[in-house]
Amino acid sequence: MIKFLLVLGAVIAVCLSYPKYRAEDSTEEVDPDEGGTCSGDKCVPARGSPLFLKTGQQIESSKIRAVMQSDGNFVIYCKHWCPCRRRAIWATNTHNKNIDTGLKIESDGNLALYETNGKKAWQSGKREKGGKFELVAQEDSNLVLYVENNGKKTSLWASNTDGKC
Repeated sequence: MIKFLLVLGAVIAVCLSYPKYRAEDSTEEVDPDEGGTCSGDKCVPARGSPLFLKTGQQIESSKIRAVMQSDGNFVIYCKHWCPCRRRAIWATNTHNKNIDTGLKIESDGNLALYETNGKKAWQSGKREKGGKFELVAQEDSNLVLYVENNGKKTSLWASNTDGKC
């Protein structure tokens, strides 16, 4: 029993000391002065305005955490009680790129990551004019960008990770 408790204590100590996870564990609002917010499970830009999910910030559901990492990669992780056991299920694969600001929800709904030189490092490639956009971390483990036009809400882009956590 004592050996078991020592091993359990060591595992918990490793999980709690995992620095990368703890440094990026933030759900604070983003750009409230710009008219849009990222908080809890969604990012909602003001109509016609871009919004950034900045480096170190995230949105999350009970199953996933979508994080804009300091290495330039935007990653969706399955949530787990131990941060050292988190598992990536989707990524932009832009690690080690010099990303400026973070994930941008552009005014036309395109999701994009820009390098500091202005070059696009990644984009969703989906656009819609004049809609109201909402990026949502869903309970089915999917990250979805919705657009609402004339009272009708449809999916513009998805990570296609539903059911993976």
